[in-house]
Amino acid sequence: MEDLIKEVIEIVYENELNVANRKREIVHKKFYLYNLLRSKGVKYEHIAKLFNTHHASVIHGIKQYNHLKSINDKILEEDIFEYVQMNLEELQLEKEYIKDEFIKEKMQYYSMKYDLKLMKKMIDSMVRKYENKLYKELK
Repeated sequence: MEDLIKEVIEIVYENELNVANRKREIVHKKFYLYNLLRSKGVKYEHIAKLFNTHHASVIHGIKQYNHLKSINDKILEEDIFEYVQMNLEELQLEKEYIKDEFIKEKMQYYSMKYDLKLMKKMIDSMVRKYENKLYKELK
């Protein structure tokens, strides 16, 4: 069985959900993931660490999510459709997740993996610029 925390961490770093952003679709996705993790018993503080935010923001997000769900908000449904299709609700938490050290290590790993992806993109971009410059000079 796949690990819920691993999947959520990958989603968070790939979609930059750990960065402050007020775009509606991003906020709705965060709220959905907050609610999902909390429904599995993850502490507010741990959820906040995953998203690089304060635990009070997590509490507020869960309340907003539940309110929007209760009124069948269509925009919310559209924004989280992709995540709902991933069937994250069916995934389980690793038992070791409860330990703070375990989550810190996993977060460090995925944070470094994400940083390496960003650095690769930057290097590729710099190489393309340099190659374009050389190509223009050779003409």
